[in-house]
Amino acid sequence: MPKHTQIGLGLAAIGRPEYINIKKDDIPQTQEVFQANAMQVLDDAYRFGVRYFDVAPSYGKGEQFLIDWHNSRAYPDVTLSTKWGYTYMANWELGYEGKHEIKEHSLPKLLEQWQVSQVLLPELKIYQVHSATLESGIFTNTDVLKELHKIKQDTGVQIGISTSGANQAEIIEKALTINIEGEDLFSSFQVTYNVFEQSTFKILKTLLGDQKNRYYKRGFSKWACIPERHLFKLPGCLHLLSCIEQEI
Repeated sequence: MPKHTQIGLGLAAIGRPEYINIKKDDIPQTQEVFQANAMQVLDDAYRFGVRYFDVAPSYGKGEQFLIDWHNSRAYPDVTLSTKWGYTYMANWELGYEGKHEIKEHSLPKLLEQWQVSQVLLPELKIYQVHSATLESGIFTNTDVLKELHKIKQDTGVQIGISTSGANQAEIIEKALTINIEGEDLFSSFQVTYNVFEQSTFKILKTLLGDQKNRYYKRGFSKWACIPERHLFKLPGCLHLLSCIEQEI
């Protein structure tokens, strides 16, 4: 049994067809094939020491695949993370010409998506606003913030945000000002961090030095291991990630 790695597995490229880095000839574009592949990838990841799994409703069937895998394997030592705020619109329609996902940081959308995501409890430890921005109004929507605080109080999950783009540090700084009933609301930050985008380095280093229980994910944006005929070749991929992990 390999040691547990701090590297996690995200299901964006596993849960829906025609994702940005998946070619049609890599894998048949059916839900049945994608689900079988997802189960194999998740099993391989767990076997190689991965214990953190991240998903979102906009990852096509990714959240349902993770639910099915979690229910069938019942591993007690995994940490699961999901998000809310984006809706997958293509509904597995190949060649769909509209937007494949639409953002909506509203109270109805939060309530709708939480009804599905809460099935991942108690291993669900992190619940994030998907791609929080200043423009989406998430930080001024009192009803949404209060509901997130209620979810936090009722379940014990960490409430967080995921960010991307040029002003990630500004978004994190804004999130840190949100306090509900004397308690900081956001304690998890999933950021885009790679060789091209390191704008969050200073603020993350500062936060890592405080005494609060915060979770940080330094992600490789839009990055995946794609071999000829399969979505992921886990042994090679995880060996590469373990080398990266030693460096960071």
